[in-house]
Amino acid sequence: MARAVEEVLAEAIQLPFEERSRLAEGLFSSLQSSEEQKVATEWAAVAAQRLAEYERGDAETVSLEEALEHARRAVRDVASRRGREISRSRTS
Repeated sequence: MARAVEEVLAEAIQLPFEERSRLAEGLFSSLQSSEEQKVATEWAAVAAQRLAEYERGDAETVSLEEALEHARRAVRDVASRRGREISRSRTS
């Protein structure tokens, strides 16, 4: 059995990039539960919709710097709230 896997892998590596990508996606998909496959399909649809909106100019965009600052602020806010929760639990 292991030899067959090695032979298949050796052949697969010789495929062009696009075909290797499709093969890898198919193999990965076969390892997922039906629920995981459903979620992945739904996320792919959302990503395709967002890309189409962006390409049409219908999406509001922000710079990388703005996005990172927003993420940092959100992390600080969560850390601050958790810190207050921990302090309250210690004084109770």
